[in-house]
Amino acid sequence: RPSSSAPGPLAPLWQHIAADGVIGLGPGGAAAVAAVSTVNFALRSPAEQDALTAAYGRWLNSLTGPVQLVVRAGRADLTGAVTALRQAAGGLPHPALEAAALEHAQFLAGLAAERDVLTRQVLLVIREPAHPAGRPGRGTAAARAAQRAGEAARQLAGAGLAVRVL
Repeated sequence: RPSSSAPGPLAPLWQHIAADGVIGLGPGGAAAVAAVSTVNFALRSPAEQDALTAAYGRWLNSLTGPVQLVVRAGRADLTGAVTALRQAAGGLPHPALEAAALEHAQFLAGLAAERDVLTRQVLLVIREPAHPAGRPGRGTAAARAAQRAGEAARQLAGAGLAVRVL
């Protein structure tokens, strides 16, 4: 175990995460991880699809370093939503609203019993390598990773995507 208070290269990852969410990779540089929303491309008009594709393409063409998009699918647990709907139904101001809430809770419970309801999470990982000691850079790897995450958020907003650094 290292005697200094600074995290060593084998320390748990959480010890390398700065207040702005950037992960220190030691001599490997830094990385920023952001959650990205999704859009339903199929429900858009052809003109909207063209605009989304163009905005995404502009972001891809602006990249100055490595990025990774991670799409993770998992089973959704609807138990909490069903319970919340059933509990809140009695406090609704009209009997028709109460009936609709209870009917929706029953629908969700049936859906969960009959099918695998999936949820998706999209993560954007922006990696910024450290510059060698003799090579001038534009700030530290962590600062560059944070800057690139902010740029990604601004550019992907044009494609209707919300980017939130974790």
